[in-house]
Amino acid sequence: MSDKVENVEKSEQFAQVLYNLYRMRLVKDQQLLARITLDPQVMVGKPVVRGTRLTVEYILNLLAHGATVTEILEEYEGLTEKDIRACILFATKLTARNHALNFDLQSVRNIAMTTRRRFSLLGLVVAAGLGLAGLLLAGGAAVGPACAAPAQPQADPHARAATEFIVCPQGPPTCDYAVIQDAVDAAEYGDVIKIAAGTYDDVNSQGGMAQVVYLDDKSLTLAGGYTTTDWLNPDPGIYPTILDAQGDGRVMYLTGTLPVTVTGLTLTGGNDEGLPGCPGTWTGETCGSGVYAAGVLLHFSGNVVARNGSTAPDVDNGGGLFLWDLPAGATFHANRIVDNAAQWGGGVFVKGGSELSFSHNQVFSNTSSTEGRGGGLYFSGVYTSTIDGNAFRGNTTGWGGGINALSCRAITITANVFYSNTVLYDGGALRLDGCNAWLQGNHVISNSANYGGGLFAEHTTTTLEANVLLRNMAVELGGGAMIRRSIARLDNNIVADNRTGVKGSGLLFAGSTGVMRHNTLVRNRGGDGHGVRLVAWDDQYSQVTLTNTLIASHTVGLYVEMGSRLAWENVLWGDGRWANGANSGGMGTGQAGSVSYSGDPAFVDPEDGDYHIRFYSAARDRAMDLGLPYDVDGQPRAELPDIGADEYVGETYDVYLPLVARHDP
Repeated sequence: MSDKVENVEKSEQFAQVLYNLYRMRLVKDQQLLARITLDPQVMVGKPVVRGTRLTVEYILNLLAHGATVTEILEEYEGLTEKDIRACILFATKLTARNHALNFDLQSVRNIAMTTRRRFSLLGLVVAAGLGLAGLLLAGGAAVGPACAAPAQPQADPHARAATEFIVCPQGPPTCDYAVIQDAVDAAEYGDVIKIAAGTYDDVNSQGGMAQVVYLDDKSLTLAGGYTTTDWLNPDPGIYPTILDAQGDGRVMYLTGTLPVTVTGLTLTGGNDEGLPGCPGTWTGETCGSGVYAAGVLLHFSGNVVARNGSTAPDVDNGGGLFLWDLPAGATFHANRIVDNAAQWGGGVFVKGGSELSFSHNQVFSNTSSTEGRGGGLYFSGVYTSTIDGNAFRGNTTGWGGGINALSCRAITITANVFYSNTVLYDGGALRLDGCNAWLQGNHVISNSANYGGGLFAEHTTTTLEANVLLRNMAVELGGGAMIRRSIARLDNNIVADNRTGVKGSGLLFAGSTGVMRHNTLVRNRGGDGHGVRLVAWDDQYSQVTLTNTLIASHTVGLYVEMGSRLAWENVLWGDGRWANGANSGGMGTGQAGSVSYSGDPAFVDPEDGDYHIRFYSAARDRAMDLGLPYDVDGQPRAELPDIGADEYVGETYDVYLPLVARHDP
């Protein structure tokens, strides 16, 4: 059976599951919906199955990709069939409130058939629905007074039936146009431009600039991956639609305030050298070799942005994409952003705007200059943003190899992989400066920098929860992370096998305040070989409290320089092969609590980076109850919790280190 046929059948199976469950009346709606909860402290506030960290989105995604209910229940102990039905009902109730998505069974099947590769039914069910999650859970099935008349939708001044324009290299009569810009000029508000496979390299001079596509204040959809024999079922992976500026200008220039959707395209060969368009007073600089977007409500998904960059990269911003002051709701999902170059933001440059979502993208091998920032992604002045489920690999720059975030009011960074990013100065994987940041569930592996091999945070209020910092390298300070002049809370993190040349092999606090609970620090080496080191910075001393933490196989586990203060309670010090040379040291103030332990942590497979504990670990059942409900994997803590990041739940472990951390391309 071919992959296409299999994918179609799986999508049809999922559609049939939805239909069958819709007909079930054995359990009232609200009994099922009570199984779905919202908590801002759990999975970034996404709807989850009660008592777990399994999101509704995740369960639906398993079903959409062919998993059976039985398989899901076998994989996740404690999950029930009613929980899965609750996830589907939850999404169904939400989409029912959007008049545009009231489809019958045949519509479901049609959608599943026509979105079988990059665009799953889940995209319609979840994206349209999750924004109403709070209303649904707070108010039950009914929203508003029982007798209130339904609100009448406001008239859309642009309301009209959308027109489809088709573009192909052959031009008429095979399709409407051979040049994409001709279709853009002919289209009106809300129209869709479908583009067949092939290469489009016609650079125009509209707006006094040079680009393949120029779009000014017009709401359109541009979609690729079609063939001249099939305009219903796009498959950009097999039928690439390539927009190639061949170094003669940008690939896309988008301005205005209206929604624009770009999907299924390959954008390459962009070069913004000598082109106007940088906002404000950025004299002498250029912006956006691949895509320039200013003010546009942009939805950018399933695209490849590759090999864009100015021939004068030291004055360029945003080699792949330059995004300026985008309005709330802009989304970037499931794109490949590869081998682009600029001074700042080799892959992506984001300035201003709010509520931007950057999810499930691959950001690989982008470069910004050694005096630049953000090899993969540069964020500055964004009001709020969510960076979720992406992979950042092999990006290089001066500061912030994967991400450089500056002056962000609230940035959420969850479930990403940062692998083998390299910088000359600070923050091999991430650099945070002047942000309120929450990092959860990230894998930060084999990155390198001068300061902060994995993470560098400065002037930042940071929460690190359930992250893994593994095998990172700092030439001077903070092999795993350096936290400077900041406030940090660290819960349920694993910091292991990191190295430094001078100080703070695991974690370095420099003029910072920190609270550490349920962390595992193991075998951080090189330089001083310290698990945690506290130092002063600019005459500001560090103060840290540490509880329920496992510290093993360091030259010195905890080291406090003069003037700084560290208090610890309920620590498990490694013993035997895992013993520290000294558990604590330094001329600063170290205050040991009344209870600490020494013993074998009994890790499952430390040579392969698996720092879960076995049933005979000395960490078991010895922690204080601090009210942290879950461990590093999202497993519930026991009534008598274990010390460290992991809570023992059984003898079999599946370790899902992402493939980008295992193999080179």
